[in-house]
Amino acid sequence: MSNIKFTFNESRVANEVMQSRQKSLSAYVERLNTIVASGVYETAESSIVVPSDTVILEDVMTMIDRTCNSNLKYIFVVGIGGSNLGTKAVYDALVGLNDGYRKRVPNIIFIDTIGEKLFEILQDICNESIVHPDEVLINVISKSGGTAETIFNIEALNAMLIEKLGGGVRDRIVVTTNEGSDLWNAALNLHIHALAIPELVGGRYSVFTAVGLYPLGAAGFDIGSLLAGAQDMRLDCLKSTENPAVDSAIISVEQYTQGFSIHNTFIFKPELESIGRWYRQLMGESIGKRKNRDGEEIRSGMVPMVSVGSTDLHSMAQLYLGGPKIIFHHFIHAHTETQTVIPDTRLFPDLVSDINGVSNNKLMHAIMQGTQAAFVKQEIPFVDITFEHVSEYTLGEYLQFRMIEMMYIAELLHVNAFNQPSVEEYKIETKQILSTK
Repeated sequence: MSNIKFTFNESRVANEVMQSRQKSLSAYVERLNTIVASGVYETAESSIVVPSDTVILEDVMTMIDRTCNSNLKYIFVVGIGGSNLGTKAVYDALVGLNDGYRKRVPNIIFIDTIGEKLFEILQDICNESIVHPDEVLINVISKSGGTAETIFNIEALNAMLIEKLGGGVRDRIVVTTNEGSDLWNAALNLHIHALAIPELVGGRYSVFTAVGLYPLGAAGFDIGSLLAGAQDMRLDCLKSTENPAVDSAIISVEQYTQGFSIHNTFIFKPELESIGRWYRQLMGESIGKRKNRDGEEIRSGMVPMVSVGSTDLHSMAQLYLGGPKIIFHHFIHAHTETQTVIPDTRLFPDLVSDINGVSNNKLMHAIMQGTQAAFVKQEIPFVDITFEHVSEYTLGEYLQFRMIEMMYIAELLHVNAFNQPSVEEYKIETKQILSTK
């Protein structure tokens, strides 16, 4: 039984529309079942095979045994986009958002930008907190090795660590890439550890491959439970009836056709914000397409955004409730056992008396319910997704649900969910500019 509850009561999509769309997806649901049963990587949808691929898990566990030790303090994940967003989504959900207050060891540091302040922080870590190569792992992730930002970052980090620790740093590097890629071959030539990504699994669908499993497993998280959640949710999302991924996809597409072109992942548990950022890439790259599968120019795509309750209610609620009805909302929240309660003796006892004796969890839930009630009055559609608890298992469930849902959305829109041809346009222009320096 799933530990995630889906509520579509306020989606404002008629039953007859749901039933018609469900029938139109039945053949594709069967196709995905066939792919899972085959257990092989032969189609664009092959990412749904990954959660039950024991070879991937065995390779990851072997690499963890080979590279991890009791002295490990920092795992540097060097990647961008699909190479790090899924891992960061799981990590932030389980650990919390504020890097500066993370006390766990080992700590994952995500190097996913080229800002100067990040390099200053990395330099401080190298200078002040690391004295031996065994205290670090560097996981470089890129399907091809051709991503300029990733290669820039590994070169900069490697130089810092070599200056502090010497040549032993090379033994602490693990490359995750397509087997046979330029990065793969370069790593082998330098006798650097390497883990393979299945060729047909795109970055935004890769969190259950070594891309996510290795750094999370090295950091001590239960990657077996993460995969178990994905496997169980996969069963639910491939059913012929009562299929949450099918229903969610139909509702999103129907709202899109009605003019709700913006999709807001509305997080009411702040630690889950990075899940919204992961989903933003999944939706943006999967269905933001200039052409459909027949080659016709259509310029399709919902614009994905992320909001965090209650913070963004104080900046965006006016727009959501008073602005144009073009935003479709997915409320995401979770039950929690840890609660902070207003003390009996208060500093400002005469201010906001309604919160006397209230926990932070109860206050957040009341704010979310109040937001939803206002949406209902304004006839603004939304769906509600509730985690019974946040764990590796439930995160595996959610990530798998979203990935299969996206395949159904793309099928309904008749676009390719697995390519991203327009992304190459900026890369080509960037390389041309750099080549003329």
